[in-house]
Amino acid sequence: MDNMIRQNDAIHLLNTGQPAAALAVLQQALVQQPDSAELHYKLGVLHRSQKQNSLARVHYQQAVILDPGFWAAHFNLAILCQEEGQMPDAERHYRQALLNSSDPGPILCNLASLLQSSHRQEEALSCLRQAVTLRPDLPEIQNNLGNCLQTIPQLAEAESCYRKAIQLAPEQPISWYNLAVTLHLQGRLEESLAAYDQVLALAPDWLEARSNRSHTLLLKGDLEAGFTAYEERIRKSEHLRYHRWAAPLPRWQGEHYTGRRLLIYFEQGLGDCIQFIRYLPLVKARGGTLLFSVPTALQRLFQNFPGVDELLLHGVEPLAKHRADLALPLMSLPRLFGSTLNTIPLRKAYLQPAPQLVSLWRQRLTSPYKKIGLVWAGNPAYDHEPSRRRTCPLTALAPLFTLPNREFYSLQKGAAAAEIAQIPPGTLHDLSAELHDFIDTAAIIASLDIVVSVDTSVAHLAAALGKPVYVLLPYAPEWRWLLRRSDSPWYPSMRLFRQTVPGDWSGPVAALLNTFTSRDGAP
Repeated sequence: MDNMIRQNDAIHLLNTGQPAAALAVLQQALVQQPDSAELHYKLGVLHRSQKQNSLARVHYQQAVILDPGFWAAHFNLAILCQEEGQMPDAERHYRQALLNSSDPGPILCNLASLLQSSHRQEEALSCLRQAVTLRPDLPEIQNNLGNCLQTIPQLAEAESCYRKAIQLAPEQPISWYNLAVTLHLQGRLEESLAAYDQVLALAPDWLEARSNRSHTLLLKGDLEAGFTAYEERIRKSEHLRYHRWAAPLPRWQGEHYTGRRLLIYFEQGLGDCIQFIRYLPLVKARGGTLLFSVPTALQRLFQNFPGVDELLLHGVEPLAKHRADLALPLMSLPRLFGSTLNTIPLRKAYLQPAPQLVSLWRQRLTSPYKKIGLVWAGNPAYDHEPSRRRTCPLTALAPLFTLPNREFYSLQKGAAAAEIAQIPPGTLHDLSAELHDFIDTAAIIASLDIVVSVDTSVAHLAAALGKPVYVLLPYAPEWRWLLRRSDSPWYPSMRLFRQTVPGDWSGPVAALLNTFTSRDGAP
């Protein structure tokens, strides 16, 4: 009884902000009952509340050794392991917790999160279906099930989950946010914008919602409103690495800057850089010295680009050596110039390959057949759902290899290039070892007849070179490709082939095959 009183005193001390006193009480109790799993568990909770995770782990582990059925200790230990990236241990403890828990819903949700992070979507979905059956009254479980369904993707069922969560707790902005996202993914843009409005009515300062709402406006084709709202990206934590170093410099507002040095700097992806460099001649027309920073992979490609006075390597240290009076991120230029779908600059080809490299490649690529370049996967560095969604397995492109009088060349870089081993030898020529940077890729593209690509930087490159490029798009494309059109206002040489069913590449591949074989088809 004395020990129970001490434990209650310790809980009171912890709840009233006296962790040191609570620790002393529990340690004294442990001296008298060293084999008490409950005391070890409470010490673990106390250390965890003070962010002393290594000590918390010791006590949680001792609790489950003393009482293997202590589900709460297993659960807390699993959370610690998951946070520290020890996924097998975390999974083992979650499953142990499930054996004895009287409330398995939260455990199932956490286990599902772990399984999703390991791309075990079907197992995660099974956990969440169990959880929602047990606790259909909890909006957070409905949201978690919706999130899992959204990634599979089963968008209609995900939407149903979010609407149930809203019915249960209409004041929670997360449910409205999730609904807005899934409506966007279904191409129901006006409904998505209305849901985002509900989010911002409940949480006006929610940066992620404000930023994502800009993507919906842009996908809708409202570039003026979309690019204005797109400025919210600069404040997002994952984007700060692009912008933090430039904060001390005055932000260019579009005024004439004669006699000053303006730095336009790289942000986000390589494809973004290729797409928006078209604005630099407009920038140069307003003033003095134009500096442009790019990553190494693009430096040779952009050498001597019109309007650029100094091409710099992007990075905090290299840029610190170059004095600039003003700065602006590259992707803020469309807003500054008031771009609409009808006023996008440089719709014609605006990049040039290196002539000497083109000559060398044309001497090597001498097949008498039509030469087609292929890219089927994005950058593996971007391991997130949108990147995975726009990646197409090489085997899904197999119908193309039945076409007569065509020669196929792989422009694929990264781990996905290994998929060539899955198709018959000689079907696809692997050029990945020759692609050192984008000037090499540009020279090869100039020596081909056409490029077929998923949504990658190579698609942007081919189109910026004026080469015919066929782009395979997921059901929910990035904002720049708009909806329900087969052309792009950004690139006149580009044609778009869209999924009609989420995750199913057979539709766009069949449409592409039909284009190749039709009388008025491309090469």
